Amino acid sequence: LIDDANSFGITVHPPNINKSSILFDAKDNEIYFGLAGIKGVGVNVLEKIIESRDEKEFESYADFCERVDDKVINKKTLESLVCAGAFDCIEDGKRASLFESIDMAIDFSKSFSNKETENIDSLFLGVADEEVEKFRLADVEEWDDKTKLIKEKEVLNFYISGHPLKEYDVLVKSFNKMTFDQNPTELKSQEITVCAYITNIVVKLSKRGDPFAILTVEDYYSKAECIVWVKEYKELGEKLAKDKAMLI
Repeated sequence: LIDDANSFGITVHPPNINKSSILFDAKDNEIYFGLAGIKGVGVNVLEKIIESRDEKEFESYADFCERVDDKVINKKTLESLVCAGAFDCIEDGKRASLFESIDMAIDFSKSFSNKETENIDSLFLGVADEEVEKFRLADVEEWDDKTKLIKEKEVLNFYISGHPLKEYDVLVKSFNKMTFDQNPTELKSQEITVCAYITNIVVKLSKRGDPFAILTVEDYYSKAECIVWVKEYKELGEKLAKDKAMLI
């Protein structure tokens, strides 16, 4: 769908904590991914986020945690927003650093609530406002593209910032003479070779007790199931793995 939109000159933007609405939002030739499309983020949470954002856009991860009601900021919400790339616009796409900073971000958010309601000391309190130091993101190695895309799909149900097959685009263009969104009857009795990405593997036993596998595979357009029968599984079973591209 994203490729289709691009072919019509329409740009589809990933979730953006400063630009995205609750639902998908189309303006001119741009579509912003709706924040409600992110798993683990409820509408009530998004309403609070947008309420804070309406005052002014968020400048950083710390700014977000400071201004959004701490009652709606929890670990699952932040994990989902980070993995979806919602904070990429304000933290230069540092998803691994953001992810590893979640616990500290929650403490930081609560510290401001405590200061306003109870005026008690905490890790960040007991000093003047201007002396409160914004926490620093964890200094960790960033996720590679494959890891980023896998986590992205876990919370969005599809890839939006790229596709794991892009690394093998030469093979895809060389071998894939069909796409998985085609009508299967068009390919009946044809022998085909495709470069596809394995997203799931289920190993079962035949009536004789021999293992075979059912693969869920994807190309840029759709997905399909591929059965690796007993004989082929004996030869190829050790090479099969989830989140791996293969010529099939």
